[in-house]
Amino acid sequence: WFFCFSSRRRHTRYISVTGVQTCALPIYLFVIGEAGVTWLLAPGSPGNPGSPGSPGNDLEGRLGLGAWRHTGTFDQFDGGEEHGTAGLYIVFDQWLWREDRAQGIGFFAQFAHADGSISEIDYHADAGVAWTGFLDGRDDDVTGLMASYVHFTDEAGAGFTENYEWAIELFYKLQLTPWFSLKPDL
Repeated sequence: WFFCFSSRRRHTRYISVTGVQTCALPIYLFVIGEAGVTWLLAPGSPGNPGSPGSPGNDLEGRLGLGAWRHTGTFDQFDGGEEHGTAGLYIVFDQWLWREDRAQGIGFFAQFAHADGSISEIDYHADAGVAWTGFLDGRDDDVTGLMASYVHFTDEAGAGFTENYEWAIELFYKLQLTPWFSLKPDL
């Protein structure tokens, strides 16, 4: 058995049954944070013409803005090294229709930016719809359709012949147990 902890930026100490050992494994941090707002469109309000007083049919929405930072060392496409990298993202989710508290149709969209000097994809955006409980008897399964756009870095040495890529994805998430699901897509 062993227990790892960081003693220095580039080394790990671990305690084993034979005593304290040092190995030269790099230890870097990945930190992510998000802030945002949530809202409810109640039945009968503008944007949600459902029946007033229908419990559980509020249309929840969320807008989040996040940032991440990785303290590792990365190879740049021009042959250099970059110590640490960071990125930003924004997410939007909105229920469009609710059958009940756990089932219905929702819209989602997200945008992300990463450092193009080390990341092959410097911009990514997608949007789509997802229907939870589409099939009778499969209340926790999710069916969805989304469009995705990625922009490849313009950095010399990345080797891309195209600047971007579009994809359309149809997916079905089969919830087999509360903790296990399968999600094939086309």
